[in-house]
Amino acid sequence: MKPHQKILLVPALGGALAFFIVLKYGFRVRAMVPNVSDDVFGTMAALSLFAIAFGFARMVLGRKVWDMGTVVRSVPGPNRDLEREKAMQKLKDGALRQTAVLKEQKRLRIAELLADPAKRRYAALVEKGQPWSDEQIAYHEDPSKTATCPHLRPIESAMRTAGIAPRLIVKPWLGPAPSMNIQADCCIHETELRRRFPVPESVRYQEGYSPERYYQDNPWATLSCSLCGSSMDLVHSEWPRKDTHWFPSKPG
Repeated sequence: MKPHQKILLVPALGGALAFFIVLKYGFRVRAMVPNVSDDVFGTMAALSLFAIAFGFARMVLGRKVWDMGTVVRSVPGPNRDLEREKAMQKLKDGALRQTAVLKEQKRLRIAELLADPAKRRYAALVEKGQPWSDEQIAYHEDPSKTATCPHLRPIESAMRTAGIAPRLIVKPWLGPAPSMNIQADCCIHETELRRRFPVPESVRYQEGYSPERYYQDNPWATLSCSLCGSSMDLVHSEWPRKDTHWFPSKPG
């Protein structure tokens, strides 16, 4: 592989890293901003992808090497302008192809849902930008279903019985065993939870923040089992929204 080709490979790796991060935390962040429309949130996610990929490339290549002119100047010969144009066009064509593929996949998925009376109502959600797989729909439609490990399952089942509607999250890159997780618009009253449910030591409740400009940016909460890798993405107890549930009960 030529030097300039290696350099151009770095943004591609940055893009892969960006997709991983956005997919991993997208559902958690989406749950924190229910008042933001799907179109606006989708735009924010796309900008986040670009920012992460750009930052990764700058970190690996350095300030000077990142400049496209520098990349092209590494190509010997008199055709630097042509090489620059080809490189830019290649990146643009790749982005357009990826956009077209995603758009077509979305169109086909909407058509598939509309053709099935049992799933038709999810077509509008997909149109708004929410990904709904058949697995997620089956879980959502059947309150008796559970997705977490045996140590979290009694809590998950009790949540569904109490009228809380968790969302199934599938993370295929983690493999089949630890990939099943759920997200719920729910705060945990930990003292009451441990009084009612005899959970093992592997089950741990945690909450905190992912600071950006402010130390309390991006509040998060999880109930997880370290033994099985199963978890529930929940709502920080200090940041419940208007319709957020408390489980098992609201603190007195």
